[in-house]
Amino acid sequence: MDPVTSILLSGLLQILYIQTVLCDGCLKFAGSCCIQCNAGYFLPKKCGPCIPCPSKGYNERPTDRPYCDHCRRCEGIFLYKERCTSTSNAVCTCIPGKVCVDEKCTQCKSDRCQAGQQLQGQKCVDCPVGTFNTGAEHRCIPWKNCTAHGGVVIANGNRTSDVVCKEYLIKVTQSPSPPSAVSAVTTKTDRNN
Repeated sequence: MDPVTSILLSGLLQILYIQTVLCDGCLKFAGSCCIQCNAGYFLPKKCGPCIPCPSKGYNERPTDRPYCDHCRRCEGIFLYKERCTSTSNAVCTCIPGKVCVDEKCTQCKSDRCQAGQQLQGQKCVDCPVGTFNTGAEHRCIPWKNCTAHGGVVIANGNRTSDVVCKEYLIKVTQSPSPPSAVSAVTTKTDRNN
């Protein structure tokens, strides 16, 4: 082997050694020194090997920092939607019966909306016209149809209460004269059906 080939081969072996042994996870070198690590690694010294983030740590981007960020823990009212990896933080969601108050789910609140609203996705929105929610339901309910029950609306509905109907019932009674004649009398009765 000629001296030039020997020098080139020796240099190549040194680079391979540095990249595989000293700087596994290294993104940028300055000569034979690693100065920036790939995502999922950190650089404990200004020049040295990259070390993988520990099981409760992560780095989302390439870095020259001497540490990894701490993984978020989803405990108590939070559940894991996605677990932490060396390159991404954990994503939490709320336990059943609760919803996240923001995109990062940093807080939870009851999934019940106030009267006159219903849950749409993760937000409480007003009931559409023609529906109501007293606050006891998870969703808005359509108003009653008074005319379908032979009645009329005596009180309009709104977002928090149903319409109030008055129905007309026909009662058949016997008339005092003549004894065999039957007459129909219309009476009004209040009903909330």
